[in-house]
Amino acid sequence: MIKKPKKKTLWVQVREMLDRVTNKASNLSKAPKKAVWPKIKPVSTKRAAQNALYRKAKAEYLEEHINCGVCKVIGKLDIHHLFGRRGELLYDKTKFLAVCRDCHNEIHNNPAWAIHNGYLPPKGQWNKKSK
Repeated sequence: MIKKPKKKTLWVQVREMLDRVTNKASNLSKAPKKAVWPKIKPVSTKRAAQNALYRKAKAEYLEEHINCGVCKVIGKLDIHHLFGRRGELLYDKTKFLAVCRDCHNEIHNNPAWAIHNGYLPPKGQWNKKSK
């Protein structure tokens, strides 16, 4: 007795057509592979060295200055960079100001007030060494 081939379901027919067209239809049910990107260093060697100098300078400065330079409160303090953070300004302790978070926000939210009181440099002097 000769076996008759089974009739293909519509789904099987569609799948075979897709296989012929794309050659990838059989992989549709599998999750796509994630792209592998080359590893990029998050921080350059030069910047890592600057960050190390900054962390040391910041710790030393905050040991010496225990109260806010604006409101004089004693507590957790941030470092405000008076002239920017580019190059050596990042870790130059003479350009630091210890401030509480509220005063730091006030300095950056009200630049006219901050420039008038000496907490920010005049326009055009940010990230430039003062003379």
